[in-house]
Amino acid sequence: MELEEGIRAPLFIFIKSRSRKDGLETYRVKVIDDHPESFANGSMKFVNLTQGGLYLIVGQDQEVKKSMKPGGHINHQLPEGFKGNLPVKMALKNAKGMVPAMNSRVFPSRSTRDLYFIWPVLTNTKGNKIRITTLRERGDVAKQRLSSERVE
Repeated sequence: MELEEGIRAPLFIFIKSRSRKDGLETYRVKVIDDHPESFANGSMKFVNLTQGGLYLIVGQDQEVKKSMKPGGHINHQLPEGFKGNLPVKMALKNAKGMVPAMNSRVFPSRSTRDLYFIWPVLTNTKGNKIRITTLRERGDVAKQRLSSERVE
């Protein structure tokens, strides 16, 4: 696999694709630059791990309103002085249009960087159609980790 030019600290995300007819599972690989200069404190990345398109709205004033393809991601930088939580709304795209999928909140911080994985809910029940899990790290810790991993 060739990386895009400029990626200094690749983070590989394996996204399960639909199963093949022979029963084997296949995966797509998403690469995100995990370097603290590209993914700084106060940054958020939302990654779509569903099989379909999503529409994402983030923020009190709906600062982010974007579509995401399967395997796609959206970046958001928190404003200076941010404290508290952010509303997050998502809808799934299907042949008939948009289906509400989630209306919740996330709790980012200006002192960390957050990666939000958006997963499908596999049971057919009432409530959210997707779920979010968070990977959080402080940028200074990432810099330390990356500098100690270098091989001369």
